[in-house]
This record gives sequence, C-alpha cells and structure tokens, in this order.
Amino acid sequence: MRALDEYKKGGRKNPIMKGFASNLTDADIDVIAQYFSQLKPPLATEERPYTRFTAH
Repeated sequence: MRALDEYKKGGRKNPIMKGFASNLTDADIDVIAQYFSQLKPPLATEERPYTRFTAH
C-alpha cells in the first residue's frame, strides 16, 4: 500500500499515521494490502443513463 509506505518514509506529513506506519514491516503492509484487496464494496453502483460529459 503506497500510502502506508509514504507515511512510513515521511513522504506524507501526518504525525499520527507516521507513528502507526513506522512500526509496520514490509510484510505487515503486504498483509494489510491483501486484506483490503479482498473486501467487497458495501454498496452496488448502478449504471447512469448519461453523465454530464455525454449527450442526453
């Protein structure tokens, strides 16, 4: 997960997240990423008949 890696290395400036992420190993980050990749979205999205970028 890029965000956790950036918090860990200081690329993102948030002292709370840096404190959390700095204790994670690369293996921990991989496990977290794997967990989130398995989650299903809580809501289904429906196709819209048009968007503001298409003619209607």
